[in-house]
Amino acid sequence: ASLPFFSSLFAQGRLYEFNGAVTRSVSRLLAVSFLVSAGMIALADPIVDLLFRKGHFTHADAHATARYFALFVVTLCLWSAQGIYARAFYAAGDTLTPAISGTVITLLSIPIYGLLYRGFGVVGLAMASDLGILALTLTMAVQLHRKRLVSIASLDGGELWRAGLAALVSYAGAAVCAAYLPRRPGYFGDMLLIAVAGTVWAGLAFGTLHVTGSRLPQQIRSRRQAGR
Repeated sequence: ASLPFFSSLFAQGRLYEFNGAVTRSVSRLLAVSFLVSAGMIALADPIVDLLFRKGHFTHADAHATARYFALFVVTLCLWSAQGIYARAFYAAGDTLTPAISGTVITLLSIPIYGLLYRGFGVVGLAMASDLGILALTLTMAVQLHRKRLVSIASLDGGELWRAGLAALVSYAGAAVCAAYLPRRPGYFGDMLLIAVAGTVWAGLAFGTLHVTGSRLPQQIRSRRQAGR
């Protein structure tokens, strides 16, 4: 729904509102992604085990795969942000800039994939993917800023700091649960661990947001009520 809204603002020449709408969307997505990523990284092992273990794919395989899962989840916030930045370009009638940026970064990433794979194996491939989306997101943000469409300075730094702190606190709590709670083998054990550690993650995340005065919980509740 963001693209038609952005397009309407740009077509009406309301560039100040356009900038505000894009940066609010990016700030909220980044903040939520910080929290979601923290929980998914802390619980990577039981999540992968629950979703994929069957047949020849054993618990040991799931444990190894969880490392790659966690590495990819680190950049969930960047994938979310670049999607909004791309829509900002499209709303402004510029489809060429994001296409060229994506192509150039893809070409530049190829030798990086090779270099990191030789140095770190399959983990290096995940690292190269993370570096690629980081480069793309930063490039698009800088280009929008230089074109005076979306200011980087308009991002809600205070809210991002609060969400980052909440992500660290909730990650620590969930990771401790995942590491030290007794775990029954099998799907039921995975589900029970995810439920308990997930409750701890959610409580710590929203508790930290509340203590630091974040507006994110209220914004999430407002969006949920609007969607009903």
